[in-house]
Amino acid sequence: MDFSDRIVHSLRTIHSMFVSRGYVHITGPVKTKINKLHVLELQAEYVNPRSEAREIIKCVLVPFHALKLSSSVGKSDVCSYCDGPPDALLHYIFITDSISFQAVVYLNSLLSYWEVMSYDDTACAKNAHYHVPTYTVLTEMELQQVERRFGDRKKFNKMVARVDAMARFLDFRVGDVVRVKKANGVENYRLLIAEEEIM
Repeated sequence: MDFSDRIVHSLRTIHSMFVSRGYVHITGPVKTKINKLHVLELQAEYVNPRSEAREIIKCVLVPFHALKLSSSVGKSDVCSYCDGPPDALLHYIFITDSISFQAVVYLNSLLSYWEVMSYDDTACAKNAHYHVPTYTVLTEMELQQVERRFGDRKKFNKMVARVDAMARFLDFRVGDVVRVKKANGVENYRLLIAEEEIM
């Protein structure tokens, strides 16, 4: 599959992912540049239930090198793309196969929330199959009711936020509690944790 086929396939999945996450006003893709690199960008809006703030989503698809069949983004690329006044309401998503350590350090210094997903992560809509349970992030009020019934959230089954495929696809964040409802009606709850917490 060449880049143009792969990009069309990824765009379909990303659109499905955006809808599943509750994003609205999805626009694009539009062509833009990062340094000298031509990329595609999608934008959307999201009212984050954790903070009730409106976020602007910017998703950029980094093309892969024709010979290496992989894509990568470095610090200068990320600096060029994220250049502007600090904004906690911006949410960046980079679709790329590789990101440099320096780029990650730079992204961590921003106020903005960011994600990196690979093209493999966008190979299919992970929640599209009938047998995949329904995942819902609980509001604080819902969580209090669940805790009264089942005990403290720290006792719930764990789900690693940046590792679990569904957590990445649906953007579950550390500290979220997710209701997992299977097709047969059985429900359970998962607490989202950071990778360091499983060491």
